[in-house]
Amino acid sequence: MKKLLTSLFVAGAMIATANAQTVDVAGMYDGTLTVTVAGSAMPGTQDTIYLEDPEKDGSYTMSIKDFSFMGSPFGDITVDGIQATEADGVVSLTKDSTVDGPIPGSVITFGETTIADDQLKLQLSVAVDLGTGSLDVAVSFEGTKVTEDGDETGIASIAADKTEIAVWGNEMMVRGAAEYTIYNTAGVPVQQGVVDGNVISLDNLGGGIYLVKAGNRIEKFIKK
Repeated sequence: MKKLLTSLFVAGAMIATANAQTVDVAGMYDGTLTVTVAGSAMPGTQDTIYLEDPEKDGSYTMSIKDFSFMGSPFGDITVDGIQATEADGVVSLTKDSTVDGPIPGSVITFGETTIADDQLKLQLSVAVDLGTGSLDVAVSFEGTKVTEDGDETGIASIAADKTEIAVWGNEMMVRGAAEYTIYNTAGVPVQQGVVDGNVISLDNLGGGIYLVKAGNRIEKFIKK
């Protein structure tokens, strides 16, 4: 009986571990971002939400680059320590505490956020201290994950010229440019070099989301 209980316990732990490993929602999500200020919703804009698991421990970091509202730049919105739980095919992302925004006195609250079938629905709020009071900004987003085709990494082009960039697995090919630079999501260069027509290795890059610039072309890609 003792051996049976031990076997059942081990099997249960293995199943729980396997289920936990299925919660992998890191990536880029392209969609529509809507901002509501003082109860008035502004027209939605195309934007990208970045979800990363930098420590590979299931604790996610969400970021929105160059966020602005009412024509005023706010900066990058970054929320770390987000926990993911899955139930009935729906992943819920939660963050219990608030985080400081890029503007002094601003506070970001991560709201109800779910992912189902690679569809992200996100809610968060931003409180900005104006000195004479607080301005509350509600942010909602609905978008689809930039998916991967087979062994090739999904790429979304955000600028175009005659330069060609192709990324697959741990390799990259650049045509039509003399040099390239790869940036992380914080805008810091992490790899650069001269293009000589050969395949460029990406082995030195950790898993995550990157931008590569070659000539006048910029593309984003996911490195496994």
